[in-house]
Amino acid sequence: MTNDHVRLFGVLAFFFLMVTAGFAEAGSFKENLIPVPGDANVLILINAAQARQSEYARQLRAEHGGTPIMDQSILSAPNVERIVTAAKLDLATGEPVWELGVVSTTNEPSLPNLAKYLGGRLDTIDECAALQLPINAYIVALGPRLVGVKSPADRQAIAAWARDARTRSDVSVSEYLKEMAVFPEQTGTDLIMALDLSNVVGVAASQAFLTKSKTLAGKNIDIDELTRLLTSVRGATLGVRILDKPHAKLRIDFGQDAAALTPVAKELILEILANQGATIDELADWNVDVKGNTIFLGGVFSTRGLRRVLSLAEPPLPPLESPATFRPSEPASPGETQAVAQASAKHFKAVSQILDDVGPRRRNRDDKTPGEYGMWLDRSARKIDKLPILNVDEDLLDYSGEVSHGLRNISNQYRGAGVKAGTASANTYYEVWGGYGYGYGYDRYNPRREARKQETATAVSAGITSFSQLDDMTAQIRRLMTQRYKIEF
Repeated sequence: MTNDHVRLFGVLAFFFLMVTAGFAEAGSFKENLIPVPGDANVLILINAAQARQSEYARQLRAEHGGTPIMDQSILSAPNVERIVTAAKLDLATGEPVWELGVVSTTNEPSLPNLAKYLGGRLDTIDECAALQLPINAYIVALGPRLVGVKSPADRQAIAAWARDARTRSDVSVSEYLKEMAVFPEQTGTDLIMALDLSNVVGVAASQAFLTKSKTLAGKNIDIDELTRLLTSVRGATLGVRILDKPHAKLRIDFGQDAAALTPVAKELILEILANQGATIDELADWNVDVKGNTIFLGGVFSTRGLRRVLSLAEPPLPPLESPATFRPSEPASPGETQAVAQASAKHFKAVSQILDDVGPRRRNRDDKTPGEYGMWLDRSARKIDKLPILNVDEDLLDYSGEVSHGLRNISNQYRGAGVKAGTASANTYYEVWGGYGYGYGYDRYNPRREARKQETATAVSAGITSFSQLDDMTAQIRRLMTQRYKIEF
């Protein structure tokens, strides 16, 4: 898996009850959850089979001849039933210590076939069939219809995990994650993304954030009371139920009554998300509610918003079944023009959709930070990296590789702007404050804002130039592919 793949936003969630019921034994997520180590603080559950059967998915298939939210991902495979993704996230840096996915299927995937389809090297780890992938991860057969994928590809650590997963008999994640993980069983939720935040927020950090918060500026709010509330946070969870539309609720759970946040709850959540680089446009239009110890934010995702969420949630694997054109004993011949044309057209469409989702036309909200935009660009590059390549035209593969590389370059420009702006802001702070030891608070804010604006403007200018180059490349490869295969790309 990639380093940022399961990086989860600061606040996520879903709805209603704090259920403490146990897991159903049959047809449930329990077998997917047992292999998850107890130190996980991120847990994602996807009922892939149910999502594919939703009215929303049927509408997309009817309108587009496919499901844009699922095409080219593991969710599109008809043999995939349930997916659990988990991670131990370093919440100070946003980087995972480890990541894994556990996928239950209706049949037993063939690792030799997957090796030919995905690349990699077959292995046996602690008596389990395994496949080392070229993306710093191992696939391990944990059961007849249960496949695990874990990163980093530390063979010794993978062996210990596989052994523990096969001998453990119950779910070992934290109490908060257990409470959230029952929602697919209890409410029919298609997607749950939960983040355990217990003992993460300290008093000093909470006070520092609240004191500088734009949301609270000029408001008569008891900072000490809000500090006590924020330091009691238990976790955050996002739930999505895909019906005629993707209906979602975000919940943030505290250890005490959350009524003090009622006047500013929505704005403060959006500010926290923006600071964490995790703004999704639709959240600004969602409805907020505070009940007991929990804040709820509910609404509907657009197709693009849902794609973004799914890009955070799924393991880094294409479908766990080989496409119809793939015959393991007979590598596809370059002369099979129709197969190559179809695979290439699908590949081009997927890359074009990714570019459309993250291009400069999409970066139109003033409250998005350069670091946040860079995060989505980097994640999009990784989506391109894991697109299936079987039967895809070699020139088109070169193009998609260049697009991935280009997105990473633009991502680095935006992320670098965030770092440079932070450094410039810090330097400005010390110039104003460090030499004298006195002054007024407002003196430092304007220079800090100007530093951010300057670095962001530089990144935006460079990013637009790079996207213009990618647009030119896309137009050129589209013409070439259309001429070569006599179909519209």
